[in-house]
Amino acid sequence: THEIKKLNQLANDRNDREKALMNKRLLSYLSLVAYMNVNSAFESMQYDLMDNFLKIYRMVDPENPEHAYLSADLFAIKKDNSNALLSLKNAVKLGFKDVIRIESDSL
Repeated sequence: THEIKKLNQLANDRNDREKALMNKRLLSYLSLVAYMNVNSAFESMQYDLMDNFLKIYRMVDPENPEHAYLSADLFAIKKDNSNALLSLKNAVKLGFKDVIRIESDSL
């Protein structure tokens, strides 16, 4: 958490544009790696691991609706319907628009 906060601060540094861009790229890379690890944990049914990677994903890319959608999947797997619905609403609030994916999701 501390390192991610530090990266976010450095990514918004207006005094050193090059360093800010480098840190934005690093955060984007961490977002991608977190996404890939969430999907891998999901596919291998390692739901505790999935939850850990979702926390990282949410921290490094809070505006990305994908982490909220995947959280809804995890809550659905755990039969926590109220939190699944809240996460799905959050995904839509963040910009998730893939209705076909929602309808075809087998959870």
